[in-house]
Amino acid sequence: MTKTTNYQLNQWEPTDRVLREDFNADNRKIDAALNQLKKQHSLELLYTYTAESSAESIVCPVNINWNDWKTVHVQCNALTNEDRTEVFVSLGNATIMKAWGNLKNAQRPYLGYAILFSWNNARRNISCFYTNGYTGTNWLTESLRYFDTEQQQFELSVYSGKLLAGTTLTVWGER
Repeated sequence: MTKTTNYQLNQWEPTDRVLREDFNADNRKIDAALNQLKKQHSLELLYTYTAESSAESIVCPVNINWNDWKTVHVQCNALTNEDRTEVFVSLGNATIMKAWGNLKNAQRPYLGYAILFSWNNARRNISCFYTNGYTGTNWLTESLRYFDTEQQQFELSVYSGKLLAGTTLTVWGER
């Protein structure tokens, strides 16, 4: 019996005895390789927060080890009592996104989305790319470092009006 070059999977010749154990060993190798590939190219859900009541600001506690993540993605669906009021999303003392508020039953909601680039290094300064879902995109770099925010939280606040129950903040990580 010969083996494949990359994963050492079994390759039987017509005269080889085929054993169930060989198939099972190959399946374990394939499963492990696919799982590793999935981890390298997908987002893992870290947090999802839904506001239960209305307020001028909402605090979403998190505990992110920035050394574990190449990028962290944040999506904000801010429900507000005023259409398109500015919503600020902060991480610690750094504003990472300016989004727009949506009326509760908006047909096409404006979703704010930010990608934070920690590059598996908590000592880096916060840098991110974000879109507010309405007027365009922005790039920002803060003097605050990621490790300064590890035990802190995301905070949503509005320029005017209130954030409504049902406002969501979702956070994913990419390894």
